[in-house]
Amino acid sequence: MLTILIANQKGGVGKTTIADELAFELERRGASVSFITTDPQGGSVHETDDGDEERDWRIVDTPGVLADALPEWCEAADMVLVPMLPSPRDIEPTLRTIEVARKSTSAPVAVVVNQYNPYGVLDRQLAEYLAGEGERVIAKIPKAVALAQAAAGGCSVAELRNGRHAAEAFARLADGIEAVLDGGNI
Repeated sequence: MLTILIANQKGGVGKTTIADELAFELERRGASVSFITTDPQGGSVHETDDGDEERDWRIVDTPGVLADALPEWCEAADMVLVPMLPSPRDIEPTLRTIEVARKSTSAPVAVVVNQYNPYGVLDRQLAEYLAGEGERVIAKIPKAVALAQAAAGGCSVAELRNGRHAAEAFARLADGIEAVLDGGNI
């Protein structure tokens, strides 16, 4: 079983949405997925299971405040995804989370830029900054009302007719994860 940890010490960056949609995308591809959340706020569409059954993937959604437990969770992960919004306020906590993850595991660590607007100057500058710092941006998830509609309907964005762009972004995210874990680059 491969474990994907979704973590950032900053709240409100879309960790739960990314965890849900990634799990849906892997399930859509025929994989069995164990979904675990340590976030007391809840909000995920997936039911949390105990993780005892052997599955292809384990997706772990974490709360924004995971300070003491973050190294332990990172150590158990096969890959760490660090979501962030394209905002100056997200840079410092994101880089801090990446630093903790890298000190705690040899697993790949990658950034997911959430609510990305390819026409937004700040969005593009953030992506360029991260690349310049040598950070792997594995996916850029667009800002899409369809994500909220899917969650409200208890389904994946791929199941909505109007969720095409967001669904494609999660397909690229899953492809990127598989490529990295297979020893390739994105």
